[in-house]
Amino acid sequence: DLQKLLVSIRVSERDAAAAASAVATKCSFEQFLPMIRELDSDALRRELGLRAMALGPRHFVTDFVSPFSEWIGGAWENGSLSIHEEHFVTNQLQSILRGILTQRHEPAAAPRIILTTLPGEAHSLGLKMAAIMISFAGGAPRLLGPETPVRDIVNAAAATKACAVGLSVSLLSATRGTVQRLQLLREMLFLVLMNHQQKQ
Repeated sequence: DLQKLLVSIRVSERDAAAAASAVATKCSFEQFLPMIRELDSDALRRELGLRAMALGPRHFVTDFVSPFSEWIGGAWENGSLSIHEEHFVTNQLQSILRGILTQRHEPAAAPRIILTTLPGEAHSLGLKMAAIMISFAGGAPRLLGPETPVRDIVNAAAATKACAVGLSVSLLSATRGTVQRLQLLREMLFLVLMNHQQKQ
């Protein structure tokens, strides 16, 4: 059930942190700069793929993609990377993560979890990272992509009989409007749950 799934994810994350791979921690992300500057997608995908194979999917997410994405964001903020370069490398990361997800076999009874972002939040890398962790913990992630209207999130949850909804919210989109949408989403999902229980 959902509780066991959440416990499994926490255990996986704790184990990953305790056994953080030296491949990621010792790797200087600066070595990726020439590939990014030249927009060399073949070379970058090859390097990312090698790390994914060496670390395995879950450790690739926790020990490489997570710190690498933080480095990318920092490099963009300090001017080391331009917007088009940041978009380029993020797109390559998402391509690798999508490939990992397509290779997963989903158990028929796996609990479904909707993953998306609210309107105004265009960043979706975290959704794919979460989807991989959920998938390897025995869940069935349902990726809607970014910027899904609240009513459509609710409709998707109802249509799939999802046991949970996961949202990615960055600091840039954490506004008062986001808080209001979260409250609306919570209220609408509660009504869907009550309606489902009444029908049983």
